[in-house]
Amino acid sequence: YQEKDAAWISSIAIDSQYQNRGYGSSALNLLLCFLEQKKMIKCVYLAVIEENQQGRRFWDKHGFQVLRKIEKHIKLQDRQQNAIIMYKKI
Repeated sequence: YQEKDAAWISSIAIDSQYQNRGYGSSALNLLLCFLEQKKMIKCVYLAVIEENQQGRRFWDKHGFQVLRKIEKHIKLQDRQQNAIIMYKKI
């Protein structure tokens, strides 16, 4: 990424049988601590599909804020989907 103190999360996936047990939150917290302490990262960005309400709630719960929306950014399930760019300062 252009900013040396910023990072992008491309994905965090937790198998459906282990979701809603805190594993995603634990993985995210470990990642954010590593990025902040070892890599001197100050801001983290990610993209989430606008219709992915469960994903958006997860990121909201962890303090990520909406930066902007990109219309028809990615094709999933044979249709164009909007992406929401989110960020968090750490």
